[in-house]
Amino acid sequence: MLALFDYYSREGTKETQIGAAASEDDGRSWSSLKPIKLSHGKGATLSARHPAALPLPDGRMRLYFTIDAAKSRPTGDGRTAHACVVHSAVARDGLRFRVEPDMGVRFQDLSDAKAAAIQIGPRTHLYVSPRSAPRSDSDEEADDTVRHAVARDGRRFARVAPVEVEGVVAIDSIVRHGDGLRAYVTTDGGIRSMVGEDGAHWKLEPGIRVPHASDAAVTRLKDGSFLMLYATRDRETADAGQLVAAAETSEGAPPPPVGDEGDDPDGGASPAAVEPTDDGEPAAAETDAFSFAPSPDFESDVDYVHWYGENLVENPEDNAFDAYAEFMPGFGDDRGNKPPWPEFKDMFNDGTYEGPPGPWNPADHPEWETSARDAKDLLAKFHEAVKLPAYACRHKLDRDEMGPPDESGPVLMTLLIPTLSPHRTLTKATLANAWRAENGKVSPERMTDAWETVLRGASHLAQGATLIESLVAMAERSLVELNARWALKSNVFDEHGLETALQTLRKYDQGLEDPIRWVRGEHAMALDTTQYLFSPPGDDGQPTINREHAQRVADTTGDVLDRLREMGPEDVRTTVEAFNAHYRELAEQWRIGYPDVRASDVEATAESYLHTSPLTELILPALGRAYKLRARNEASRRATQLAYAAHVYRARTGHWPRSLDELPAEFGEIMRTDPFTGRPFGYRVSEDGPTIYSFSENGVDDGGVHSPRWDDATENDSGSDDYVFWPPQEKPSDK
Repeated sequence: MLALFDYYSREGTKETQIGAAASEDDGRSWSSLKPIKLSHGKGATLSARHPAALPLPDGRMRLYFTIDAAKSRPTGDGRTAHACVVHSAVARDGLRFRVEPDMGVRFQDLSDAKAAAIQIGPRTHLYVSPRSAPRSDSDEEADDTVRHAVARDGRRFARVAPVEVEGVVAIDSIVRHGDGLRAYVTTDGGIRSMVGEDGAHWKLEPGIRVPHASDAAVTRLKDGSFLMLYATRDRETADAGQLVAAAETSEGAPPPPVGDEGDDPDGGASPAAVEPTDDGEPAAAETDAFSFAPSPDFESDVDYVHWYGENLVENPEDNAFDAYAEFMPGFGDDRGNKPPWPEFKDMFNDGTYEGPPGPWNPADHPEWETSARDAKDLLAKFHEAVKLPAYACRHKLDRDEMGPPDESGPVLMTLLIPTLSPHRTLTKATLANAWRAENGKVSPERMTDAWETVLRGASHLAQGATLIESLVAMAERSLVELNARWALKSNVFDEHGLETALQTLRKYDQGLEDPIRWVRGEHAMALDTTQYLFSPPGDDGQPTINREHAQRVADTTGDVLDRLREMGPEDVRTTVEAFNAHYRELAEQWRIGYPDVRASDVEATAESYLHTSPLTELILPALGRAYKLRARNEASRRATQLAYAAHVYRARTGHWPRSLDELPAEFGEIMRTDPFTGRPFGYRVSEDGPTIYSFSENGVDDGGVHSPRWDDATENDSGSDDYVFWPPQEKPSDK
């Protein structure tokens, strides 16, 4: 067993290092203290404090620790905050650690912090507390908010909502407790405990585990009992008897066994008392397949256009972008001999129809019929273009074509992406024409063919390197899913057609793409803008505001422009650091997704960097809304396929599935899961059939009371933000 401590490396100094002691008799005796070596770079070592250890499945140990940030950062009120950073390192033997260079969670508002970590399913949860001891008389107003971050790989963390439990100063140690978790925490009265299941929601248990103590480290011994190591300000407040009692009981009884016969493969070990194994070689460090743009040095220009083209824009031989450019306005530079663009009037394009999708007769809608006839050739070209396998917007990526930065502004900011409204118009027309019912009957083949066409086109845009392309792709997919649900409601498909329709959706309506591509593009754009504003360097070789460039970017003579002009070299470098940190953290938040990361977490992360400088305030985007729309789109995709699966099941068996568990595995597992919660969709069956709904942003089952605008406006007396997908709900915004 290994115990990790903070200690003063030299008497009379406050320089803290990490040391370790070992025990071979379940903590009854310990070896002498040995220093932990943290190798950093080429033979360099790192001084650190506040160790938190987590065993890894491959036998290694990951150590989280705190160091002072290299630079302070300004706060929103003009003050300077001394920051700290939580880093990580790995080791086989628990003594010689290799620092992981790509891991570092900076807390600009904390001068010191200690971490605790636990593995919950596929995620690593990191809890960072402002301090580890009860309040002193001088810090009654000190920050007690425990920060919370989540990672897929244990290294690249995304911040989520903090843990706020009244009276808790710090989360010290977390162990498995039955089917859930128990956290040992420091409070003003001593060490207490709280329980939870998902790592985000905790309930404080009554009673104090050890009075007048703090900084608990707890692990489970082989006989099922628990051992706690802790700190105390006065040695007389605790003796060995108290220690054993605290270690073995919790409100009079030990916690129940962990897992099967107490054998927990995830470890369940504490941050500072673990049993590392020594088998197996260290795994190779995971590499990030997606590099971010280099930071400007303000001495020689970074060619961000070249970087963008090399890293974000592919050059496929059969590029659907080129095919679109032959007939769509806004794609390509030269209209050339593109066919005329007609005025589109149909169920989704004329702006007057407010009903849900449904069959239409040409005799009743002659203007729709005329529009469909005029657009026939364009729709045929669209139908063929979407069949090409790849898409890459290569529009004006040549710096020579765009002009030098001092003439045209920051290159990537002025990069012309294609006008996507024509693509959106053709998707609407394609779906509207699928409802044409000249003889009172909608063709099921034409309907599924329209879905395939639109979904293929949406997949093209989703391969793009800009956020706007991703958002349009989501909107087009969502429109297909809406039409699919109403087609089901309108009995477009017979029993055989139901299976074909579900197969079409499963084949062409795939899960959402990794957002890292456009996040990297937004990041490069921010750095390119910063370089443009502060180049060339001044006489002293330092980045200096280019007033003419600032005027173009700010497009104002007001306060923003004045503040940009006041930024000094250190402000510029701090701004670059903020952009780097924000976009890397944003990428991880989007990759992790719901339910661990919610829209409010994305907004909070942006807010934490927003006031770094006038430039971050000018161009740092708030992307919580886009993040939420992405989850809604994924919920729509899954629930639509789920509705079809339920109808196929009924066609086969003669009755509705009584629960989602009755659906055969052939229909897929993931579609049963509401992305907002990670749990099954809301599902109930009445005499009218099933109801399928998402729990939406609040993650709570509000009884399936439909909120047409999700949590944006709960238009019902219950305050529910549940969104009902089946049966489909009529609302003006359906179009």
